[in-house]
Amino acid sequence: MKTQTRSTLETVLLEIYCHLNTPTSLGCWLRFKHGVLGELVAMTINPLNYLDTVSGAKKFAKDYQAVKLLSKFDILKIKGLSQEDLVKKAIAAFYEGEKRCAATNIFLRNLRDWDPLASEAGPVLALREILRRTKKITGRILGKLDQAKFNLRFGPGTTAELSGGSTFKTVLDKLAHGPTVTPSATEVFKWFHDATPWEASRMEAGLPYLSFIEGNKFTVVPKKATALRGIASEPGGNLLVQLGVGGYMKGRLSRWGIYVDRSSTVSPTSWANRVLINGVLTRRAALREQVAERENKLRSRGQEVHGRLAL
Repeated sequence: MKTQTRSTLETVLLEIYCHLNTPTSLGCWLRFKHGVLGELVAMTINPLNYLDTVSGAKKFAKDYQAVKLLSKFDILKIKGLSQEDLVKKAIAAFYEGEKRCAATNIFLRNLRDWDPLASEAGPVLALREILRRTKKITGRILGKLDQAKFNLRFGPGTTAELSGGSTFKTVLDKLAHGPTVTPSATEVFKWFHDATPWEASRMEAGLPYLSFIEGNKFTVVPKKATALRGIASEPGGNLLVQLGVGGYMKGRLSRWGIYVDRSSTVSPTSWANRVLINGVLTRRAALREQVAERENKLRSRGQEVHGRLAL
């Protein structure tokens, strides 16, 4: 009998699917083995179909790994689906997202500018009150902007002025090109950028102060074997400010027990401990303020009574 030597990929997949050992992983292996790649790509799992228990979560994790294992592998690209088709789908999805963002912005802008004397202004005024309270709470959490606490930095990706070629650009690439911003971001960028070593070194070398660009540059990057993801590369100056402000906001939120830093390696248990500690410290500080306020009131009343008795 003639034996067929398995490829390295088949050997690895068989080992992984056997280790997962679920009906879903078996289905994935059979589809791959018999070349039914279209069905393999189309496989999905719904978290709602799993029990909300530890065993259910483990089973979901195994099935999710089985389904997503080859989702970005080029071998699963379906015949007849050209690169042009993938780009068109990515553009359509990106455009749909932008339309929803625009609709939200228009709604909020209209809400802000609504005539309070209009007959139908009742529900609108209620929504405006919700936004007012939200703004007040947000302002209390974020506090006043402190320029010294902003950590300006670049991300690992490319920028609009450096787009083309690899999507990975080094910090040196971005610093050497110089700051580029959109006109609407110029004022806030100057607030962050002026008086920094980067600005001083460019002035000393006689390099241009700023370059301007109208907006982002759209491009696509691989998402999975059957889809591309549309991204908008930001100008370097805009990106610098966005990441700086974002980092500052994350730091302020963490003081209230809200941790949103995805790069953090802190375990959920540590998060819980931080929230507990922050909560205890916050309550203690509030209690100290209340005690001090009451003592001041009692002291004032005592002085007032003493003054009256002296008369």
